[in-house]
Amino acid sequence: MSRRALIALFALAFLVALAATAPLSVALAVSGAPARGLSAQTVSGGVWRGELRGAAFGGLPLGDLRVGLDPLSLVVGRASLWFEGETSAAPKGRLQATRSGLSLHKLNGAVPVERVLTGLPLEGRLVFQDARVAFSGGACREAGGRVALRGVPVGGLGVELEADGPLACVNQDLVAALTGPVVSVEVRIAGDGGYRARTTVQAADAAIRGFERTATGQVRTDEGRIGR
Repeated sequence: MSRRALIALFALAFLVALAATAPLSVALAVSGAPARGLSAQTVSGGVWRGELRGAAFGGLPLGDLRVGLDPLSLVVGRASLWFEGETSAAPKGRLQATRSGLSLHKLNGAVPVERVLTGLPLEGRLVFQDARVAFSGGACREAGGRVALRGVPVGGLGVELEADGPLACVNQDLVAALTGPVVSVEVRIAGDGGYRARTTVQAADAAIRGFERTATGQVRTDEGRIGR
């Protein structure tokens, strides 16, 4: 091995070692993740394994997460962060940097409905199943996987309702069309974090507070912002 090649090898090894000891906060700042939708109340630990407290992605609250850089993603030139919650039911998945934002991949786990769709007259859990979402230039560019509503009491009916459905991009909005035996919910989320939700309950007998009786069921439309 020539002297020049040896110097280059040692320089590369030094840079890799330096990166391995870098704080997670520095790595996130360099990646531009905060400007692309990732936020946290506090950041601690190293680039390979750290912690985000009070994390959120595009307004979607993810809670407290363990997070780290995927070294294999550097080989293909597309930095990717893995994350996981502190319990088996907490959100886990991957965040991947793109030219104009961050994309969310393989999202699994549950979050409280009221922490995501604030103002919506529903409680319970949103359960993500291999969900993926990518926004670019304020528009939904890619979406897939499924999301489900679990354990949702509505208007004093005395039962917990459930619905599930796919995620898709429709006219630049992220749309979740959830259906179940009794309740259906269509949620449209714009690139600025605003949402519009139409909830329909098939309850022919008792009137539900806050809903309007129509030919298709009892309906309510709400608007708000994700996580606010």
